[in-house]
Amino acid sequence: TIYPDDLLHGDLNGVTTIPREIAAEVADVGDEFVDAEAVVLNLVRGGTPSVDGLREARAEQIARIAQLRVRVSRQTG
Repeated sequence: TIYPDDLLHGDLNGVTTIPREIAAEVADVGDEFVDAEAVVLNLVRGGTPSVDGLREARAEQIARIAQLRVRVSRQTG
């Protein structure tokens, strides 16, 4: 559900809402989020990815995104 004044973000992966309270912080970490997503994308694009390689890349991606979430919550908290 989308409501008036919702802030939306859309890319090839879909559309999501962003709380206005953290919009500035989200913009500040946007490049780092893209870099975190690139860990998995680079593996997949790099040739013959394995299940173990994907598992490792996904774990790194999740860890990077978790760090960004902590940083954003500290800035807004």
